[in-house]
Amino acid sequence: MKIGRKVSRSNTGRRFVIGDIHGCYKTLHVLLFDQLDLSRKDQLFLLGDYIDKGPRNKHVLDLILALQEEEFQVFPLKGNHEHFLLRDLEYSTLPSNSHRLGDLISSKDLLETYNRVNPKYIEFVKGLPLYYDLEDYILVHAGLNFSLENPFTDTDSMMYIRGFEVDRAKIGDKILIHGHTPVTQQTIEDSVSNHLETGVINLDNGCVLKIRPSGRGLQGYGQLCALELNSMDLSWQENID
Repeated sequence: MKIGRKVSRSNTGRRFVIGDIHGCYKTLHVLLFDQLDLSRKDQLFLLGDYIDKGPRNKHVLDLILALQEEEFQVFPLKGNHEHFLLRDLEYSTLPSNSHRLGDLISSKDLLETYNRVNPKYIEFVKGLPLYYDLEDYILVHAGLNFSLENPFTDTDSMMYIRGFEVDRAKIGDKILIHGHTPVTQQTIEDSVSNHLETGVINLDNGCVLKIRPSGRGLQGYGQLCALELNSMDLSWQENID
């Protein structure tokens, strides 16, 4: 696995970035094909956390893999929940471990016969980079550790960090786009409006935090959003999973 990857700008289509999906397959599908009308000319960047918390983790991974097989320009990153999956797979094989994989893994729908995960999902997750380097943006799941002279040396922070301030001089004067920490729709809209001043955009609206009939959930959360980098337009899809 390469830690990072440079991606050249598409000359023919749009550039979409989508934050944490967390098993919300139906929501993602509607956003991509009903709202965005995604085509093979477009570039689609996904910021990680495709699994856990939501109900259709397998379907989300299958959709991403299908898009890649159908030669869509899809660029997925590794999030901390993909890292959790690999950690649980490794831990379940240790001789000292008394737990089965089914006791550890949160995305139960990924488990097949004998509590195994299909190798295609394991290989997919193992191959995910931690950041994409675009000509004008750095895309990463959680953020970067700007207390270091070279923030790209701290790979754990790329998946886990919260509460940082961007030093654009350390990332080639580019804008950092991330997810991982759920924020309100208004906060996301403000971050897009002010990105040239702050140097950062957070695109995680906490899709799984939609307010349910039971009263669980949070006001201002519960959607997937897509940012189109050429126009800086936001598209929103309420959680329908």
